[in-house]
Amino acid sequence: MLCSLLSRHSYDVDFSGEDDMVSVQQIDDDTETQNTCEQMTSKSKTRYKNKKPHPCDVCNRRFSRPDKLKIHMRTHTGQELYSCDVCREGFKYSSALKIHQRTHTGEKPYACDVCQMSFARQCNLKTHERTHTGERPYFCDICTKTFASSSNLGTHKKQHAGVKLYTCDVCHMAFIRRDALKVHSRTHTGKRPYSCDECHMEFAQLYALKNHMMIHSGMKPYTCDVCHVAFTQLATLFTHKRTHTGERPFTCDVCNRRFARRGLLNIHRRSHTGERPYVCVICSKTFTSSSAVSKHRRRHGRVSERLYVCDICTKDFQTASQLVGHRCIHFKQFTCDVCDKVFVHQRKLNVHMNSHTKPYICEICGNLFTTLTHLTRHKSILHSGVRPYTCDLCHVGFTCKSAVVTHMQTHTDELKIS
Repeated sequence: MLCSLLSRHSYDVDFSGEDDMVSVQQIDDDTETQNTCEQMTSKSKTRYKNKKPHPCDVCNRRFSRPDKLKIHMRTHTGQELYSCDVCREGFKYSSALKIHQRTHTGEKPYACDVCQMSFARQCNLKTHERTHTGERPYFCDICTKTFASSSNLGTHKKQHAGVKLYTCDVCHMAFIRRDALKVHSRTHTGKRPYSCDECHMEFAQLYALKNHMMIHSGMKPYTCDVCHVAFTQLATLFTHKRTHTGERPFTCDVCNRRFARRGLLNIHRRSHTGERPYVCVICSKTFTSSSAVSKHRRRHGRVSERLYVCDICTKDFQTASQLVGHRCIHFKQFTCDVCDKVFVHQRKLNVHMNSHTKPYICEICGNLFTTLTHLTRHKSILHSGVRPYTCDLCHVGFTCKSAVVTHMQTHTDELKIS
């Protein structure tokens, strides 16, 4: 601090008489002060090295004790010395293991003063509190987008750089973050460390378990303003609304086919690349999606895997979601006010109500439709003149597949007569 102040101080040297001696003396003092500062800086560097004599050979970071250096080296080697007794997941640090164990015990010692929402980690609470204050202190210096946490900013910056350092050994899929690779690897191993206390259904990711728990709580706070179907997640509601608007923002760059969800586009792209990254651990058969391999696995142990039994009628099911849907038959009945038809699910009643109102109108011919999907199909086929379904024998085109099936009967009758 002293050096910087002195270096910024300037002297006016006037070579006249007595003042000359003062000016030269001041310059000599400046030179001596600068030398003193350099000696102080050199001493401070030496003192720093003496205080932290253990350097990391990889990143040159220094540590005061060899045990701290040893712990730090795990960030480079990926070594995991601490293992969870419940799910066997490994960790580099004992503190990380302690925090992880709260996912099994349910302990959340940090609570928000505003909404009383609790968290397992204090840093997560601090990040959450910014949702109330609106504070987003971390900003990207490339696109100026702001974030509530430094980790989100770090992940975002890697998207600009296109850096994907972590690669799956099985399918060679690359990821920006190590934890994303860890979660992805469970699609190959079948590992599902998070279990529901209510129905014992297992999940590969903690957020998936939290979303599932809302099924048991019955909480569906997000409702569609068109058909009044309720959802547990806001993102699911946004995706659902595309069924009404017809929006399909994700386009295949090979065949230009459009999709309402990015996940469906990713699965579709594999039909062009031939990629089948999901492997059955029993028969080694490969699949394009995790849902397909999960469905296939049940065929190997169809009887033993029916673990979910209805306590009312003793009917068994392969998944907890199937059981939850089935139990609605015993407890919930939704009746149409117009025709008194009864439905098990509110969603099915809402769809049925459109059959009375037919809210979607074709502006070309005036026909009415119960769903936007039917209207879109009607306009793209009948009014565009496109006949995508063709008879293999006479090559006559048709607007729908059922018309081709009916038409094929004429060829069958001709063959019988001949």
